[in-house]
Amino acid sequence: VVSTDCRSHEISNLYVTDASVLPTSAAVNPALTVAALAIKAGAAIKQR
Repeated sequence: VVSTDCRSHEISNLYVTDASVLPTSAAVNPALTVAALAIKAGAAIKQR
């Protein structure tokens, strides 16, 4: 389980930025969604 900025609730300083954080598999390629998640997590890491 991850927070809204893709950070793990159980392990400190662990950010998950791949398709495993999506609740279901998509009918289309999730590449752009995964890229957006990575950008969001990167911004959270930089701010922290």
